[in-house]
Parts: sequence; structure tokens; C-alpha cells
Amino acid sequence: MTTLPLAVDAFVMLDQSGSMTELVAGGQTKWAVTVAAINAVAQQSYPSTVNLALDYFAQPKVDACPTTCLVDADCGALCGPCFFGLCLGVSAGTDSCDPADYRTPEVTLAPLPGNAAAVSASLASHQPSTGTPTSAALQGAIQAAAEHGLTMAGADNVTAVFLVSDGEPSGCDESYANIQALARAGLDTPPHVLTFVVGIGAGVAAALDGVASAGGTDHAYVVDTTAAGAQEQVRAAMQDAVDHSRCTLRMPDPAGAMPTWRLRITTASTVDDPPAVSGRSQCVDGTVGWYQDATGSTAVLCPQTCTAAAQGTLAFVTGCN
Repeated sequence: MTTLPLAVDAFVMLDQSGSMTELVAGGQTKWAVTVAAINAVAQQSYPSTVNLALDYFAQPKVDACPTTCLVDADCGALCGPCFFGLCLGVSAGTDSCDPADYRTPEVTLAPLPGNAAAVSASLASHQPSTGTPTSAALQGAIQAAAEHGLTMAGADNVTAVFLVSDGEPSGCDESYANIQALARAGLDTPPHVLTFVVGIGAGVAAALDGVASAGGTDHAYVVDTTAAGAQEQVRAAMQDAVDHSRCTLRMPDPAGAMPTWRLRITTASTVDDPPAVSGRSQCVDGTVGWYQDATGSTAVLCPQTCTAAAQGTLAFVTGCN
């Protein structure tokens, strides 16, 4: 039996590429509105445990660029100039394509809102300057999340990567088909890591949808940076991804043939089997139901059902049980 809402382990992988300095409607940069939105999410209190870790891409190749500087000369020929203590001029070829360089989050996974100060301090120490090696970053983040999830054997925590990016991959493996395959592998393999995608700008919406769908979350959240309220769009996307995670269950691993599962919610006064729906798009306001991802490894409750289930316990049953 499972009780909702579930604990969420969220590994945020944030794009710090140079294009994040582009302006959105209202005059702020993509980076500024995204940082403000992540800070807002980190400071939120939740009805169940939400653990958050944070890392960035690109990371420099080992020994490619100094971490800090006082003057341009400290950065060397490839990595200058020095800007407020950071080497910003990371040139082509210095971004790491090794997933191992993205497997250790800069901000360690810990509960919110207690981890908010560490998140804020980390964000304040970064500025956009790199390329966009999406494949290596996503693979490293999924590996980090999976390794953590496997150490939580028996726990109900939902493990997810939140990929926040504004642009096409640049450097490393730039094939969206291969990036989608990484997300699919993370979902297919225990502990079944979900991949949420927040796209800062509408230019890559279709491609990012494919990554999100492969990662079990149906579609990307796309922020319209030409419209007012970009910061609120990013915050709402991140918040919805957290809420979605809290209503996501691992399906039972059956022995033998795949049975037809029904979801049963038991409260002090009722026993209810909400209907299965075809997918997330069917979870419109007020809809009662749940759906499985394409692999059958996870089940997601529609918001109305998730709220009701939080008052009781859930179990998957088969046949005439």
C-alpha cells in the first residue's frame, strides 16, 4: 500500500550557456528570470518531502578552465575574460562531453525549503558563458539520479531529472534522437528516472517535447519569452513538474505475463477504483483518473485523483480483487 503525496528527489540540470544572456519581454535576461523562478520553487513549503539537487551545464573539461579569477590573466588564453570572479570566455572545445563530469551535483540533494539557501548561493555564483552539451549533461544527471534511487531500495520516492535549457545542443552528441534515447533508458531502467524538460523559449519546443515524452512526462514545458511574465512561467512549470512527480507511482514489477492493473484508493469511509485514461492530455480540470507511461513502469494520477488519494492509501490490484 502507498500513501500520497509521495516524496520527490529532483535533480535539476540548468543550462548556463551564453544564450541565456538573451533578453526576454520586460528586459530581463533568460538567466535572471530562470534563477528567480528556481529560487522561488526552492523556498516553497510542500505537503510532503521534496528533495532538490542542482548542477549546471556545460562543465569545463578537467583542468580546462580555472574556477575563479581576479584578473583576465588568471583565466588563460581560452577561458577569459574575468568577470566578477568568474572566467566567462569558455571557447569551443573546452566544454566537457564526459557524463561523469555531470554526475555530482554542485548542490547536494536535500529537503526543501531547508536547501534553499544553498541553492540561492550556488545560483548567485554562476553566470552564463558556456556551450550546450545537452547529451552529456542529461546522461550524467540521469546517472546521478539513478544511483541515488537505487540506494533507496524499498522507498516510495519518485526520482526525477529537471532539464532546464534554452537552446539547441551544441558540442558533444547533438542528435535529438540519441538524447531522447538517454531519457528513455533512464525511464526504462530501475529506479525509473523521470525526465522533465523546461524550455526557455519556443524555438526548440518540438524537439524538447520528444525528450520529455521519452522520459515519461509526455511533453516539455515551453516558456514564451516574447510574452510578459516569463519568470512566472518558469516558476509555474517547475512547480507543476514537482506536483506531477508527487502524484507519480512506480508500477508493480509482475512475474510472468503483464496483468491488467487497477488502481484502488482506500480511505476511512470509501473504496474507489478511479478509471484509467489515455494520457496526461486527458487530465483536464476535474478529471478523475490515472494513466500509465508508454513503458508501463510508472503510473500518474490526474490532479483531482491525486488530491483525493492523499486522504487514504493506494494499491494496484488485478482481476476480481
